[in-house]
Amino acid sequence: IDDIRVTKSALRPQEFLRGVDQPLEKVSFDSPETVLPKSSGYIDVRAGFGAVGDGKHDDTAALNRAFECVSNKHVAHYLTLYLPPGEFLVSQPLHCNRFVIIQGAGRDRTTIRLSDHAGGFHDPDNPEPVIRASSTKTAPGSNRAVNGSSIGIYFADLTIDTGSGNPGAKGIEYHSNNHGSLERVDIISGDGKGAVALDLSHKCNGPALIKDVRIDGFDFGAVIKYAEYSMTLENVTMTNQRKAAILNQSNVLAIRRLTSVNRVPAIQSLGGGSMVTLLDSELTGGDASVPAIECEGAFYGRNIAVEGYRESLRKRVYQWNGWKQKPAFEWRDGITLAGDITEWWGGSPTAPKGREKPG
Repeated sequence: IDDIRVTKSALRPQEFLRGVDQPLEKVSFDSPETVLPKSSGYIDVRAGFGAVGDGKHDDTAALNRAFECVSNKHVAHYLTLYLPPGEFLVSQPLHCNRFVIIQGAGRDRTTIRLSDHAGGFHDPDNPEPVIRASSTKTAPGSNRAVNGSSIGIYFADLTIDTGSGNPGAKGIEYHSNNHGSLERVDIISGDGKGAVALDLSHKCNGPALIKDVRIDGFDFGAVIKYAEYSMTLENVTMTNQRKAAILNQSNVLAIRRLTSVNRVPAIQSLGGGSMVTLLDSELTGGDASVPAIECEGAFYGRNIAVEGYRESLRKRVYQWNGWKQKPAFEWRDGITLAGDITEWWGGSPTAPKGREKPG
């Protein structure tokens, strides 16, 4: 025992690590970690739950124990689970609940990697995630009720790798509403295959922030559904997708500085209720047979550089033909744009007197 004190109140961690202002023999409080101070109160997944992180041992059980322990606590008592430098190999889906911070040491230092040819990740029609970050424990669409309580899920500074030989893999199902963020995260496929890198299609997703994220491979870089609530993306890079970089099905997206290098569409925004705002972005590498942006709902774009695509935007309109007509509503081709988009908005906003102005 190096120090005994009686205090009037509980000490903070940084206060009781060193009780006296003098060096202790053969004891060091220096930490090699550069992300979190040793005294900040985080829980180390190695020290606390026995994860190995050497890229050889299966850490599925240890990570799931850690996620279960630190998440879904009292809203005022967030816990931080720290994943130190290493490669944490998993063979089955991980589940992380709400009210938690998952902090890596850096996307070039901390990796959660799915083992190659993992069982259960072979069917693209029934894909499984490496990480399901949601208070809903089952797949997107399985919970028909409103779920606006998947609150406050934070991931930062790590890489999620779906390995090779896993065509039915998803990187992460991220479902955080009210607040939450996914920042400085890479989501990659070892062989380019896989269903979705970033699955945002749980019901009632957002508002949350996706920032400084890089995605490589997969059929879709990101998929989002439903009309509630909204999602913000900033500084997101998507490369080598096979169907589309972003698929939006009726949600509201605000995107700034999207970099898409793909032969497929950068954005497919489907459904008349979908809304996309796209600013200061570069959509390159395109194929002349597809547009950079396919849009059926509302769209606002400004300062968008487009290269390789014959059409920078292809708009469709849900036309009302009149109640006595058959069909009363039908989809029709609308405007198309080519080249860079300096500024353009599309849709039919309603003026105060009820008269529609053209897009």
